[in-house]
Amino acid sequence: MKYFLILLAASTLLVNGDAQAQSRHINLTGCNVWPNERSDHGPAFASDHSTDTYTWCTQMYNTQVACIAVAFEQSAEVTRIRVWKDDDGTGFPTPMPKDLTIFVSNDEGPLAQRTWTRVSGLMGGFGGAEVYHADSISTDGFVWGDMHDSVNEGHGWGSLVFDPILATGVCIQFANSAGATLPYVHYKLHELEAYATGAESTKITSWGLIKSLYRR
Repeated sequence: MKYFLILLAASTLLVNGDAQAQSRHINLTGCNVWPNERSDHGPAFASDHSTDTYTWCTQMYNTQVACIAVAFEQSAEVTRIRVWKDDDGTGFPTPMPKDLTIFVSNDEGPLAQRTWTRVSGLMGGFGGAEVYHADSISTDGFVWGDMHDSVNEGHGWGSLVFDPILATGVCIQFANSAGATLPYVHYKLHELEAYATGAESTKITSWGLIKSLYRR
């Protein structure tokens, strides 16, 4: 009779997603709007991990072009933003299309005081899904006629992808599209997420003790 005792010391398995659709969630540490940041239903609701809450971004009756931005926990090679939103951009029953500009920054400090650079290679959708509903999306960082409606039209999550760039934050500038029937500029956003290059990883670590018994 022979006994074999095998001790396994920390085996690690790394599980990655499809190499052609890799994307890693970025932890966010702050969210701000300028000018005229909303005091009720403020921008913090856009990064609270809940699609049930929302922000209007700007104060009631705001008529200025505005920005909403999020700060990253640490610098990352960002390549995608993902939103859950409503196309009600005025607070009135009639939906109001928005024109967007997507920016990134690699600065530190208050978001409104950073230097922002427009992204390149902008496209809608991700991995054949999460189509972004707008009149057109320009590779130089512009979205024209944004009418994406996750809530009322069943569009679900919408993604905007762009050329990877090292950054500490990402920003959406929003304005009423040409021909707007009302002057008020709001952006009803339920959730804003950012993603970096590289797949999400699941680390499985096991300490095992295996005893095998062989008989002759």
